Amino acid sequence: MSAFVVAPETISSVVDVLAKHEKVDNRDLLAKRLFLLNVESVNQRYKLKDNEAEELRKEYEDYIGRAAKIRYKKQPDRHPAQHIQAVRCWIYQSCEGNCESDPLFLAVRKIRDKESLAVASEIIGSPVSNDDRACNIITNYIDKNKLDSAWD
Repeated sequence: MSAFVVAPETISSVVDVLAKHEKVDNRDLLAKRLFLLNVESVNQRYKLKDNEAEELRKEYEDYIGRAAKIRYKKQPDRHPAQHIQAVRCWIYQSCEGNCESDPLFLAVRKIRDKESLAVASEIIGSPVSNDDRACNIITNYIDKNKLDSAWD
């Protein structure tokens, strides 16, 4: 498995989905936390922070420096399927090492599961109760309608 730091637009989309289900007092702070968890996942995958290669240590320091500048930015109107794909992308890129046991990661995954079923059900007009089926429905919808699925 590979991992990368997702784009700020992806982070903002995840914030939008979370805010739909939970009270979010500070969207900028949540965006920073999501970004830093994603960076830590990449660090745990590639050992950037303590790497012998100066280039990789510098890359990690650059990411940490960028965290201070991360701000939530309301995303343009997009189909809910696009937001779910952004959440799925963030989850996949943020699950390395012990990151997948972080409470924030677990909360995002729980909301993703709930929202995926709702969006897939809306797309086909009948209830969907299986997450794998929901993922297929959402992916097919995005492909069929030639929608952007990620911003990375």
